[in-house]
Amino acid sequence: LVKTGGTAGLVLAGCLSMLIRVGYCFVYTSKYFSHAKYSPRSTVPSPTSMLFLLVSAAAVYASEKIHVENREDVALGAILKHVSFGGAVGLTLLYVLYRSERDLLRSLAEFRKKKNV
Repeated sequence: LVKTGGTAGLVLAGCLSMLIRVGYCFVYTSKYFSHAKYSPRSTVPSPTSMLFLLVSAAAVYASEKIHVENREDVALGAILKHVSFGGAVGLTLLYVLYRSERDLLRSLAEFRKKKNV
């Protein structure tokens, strides 16, 4: 991928590698915790969160196409608009994740309390 895709191929190869590692770890934890009441599937984000992640990615991509059309001749104001928009989308995404993933956050807090006792 790196030879044919250059920098984009390197990033894609890294993403593919990470995806394989995540899949392996998911299978391993599923087998390891098979006797417990814990389900690794409970750590998968809700459909609402996943939908908002996709919408956020599309919105930021569209913002890049609008504000940063030509990467060689970009005004500082356009870059600041794009970065500000991305920051606002990121904060909104954090809020949506906080609201939609409360059960996961509670279970992580309980796990942390048990670990510290």
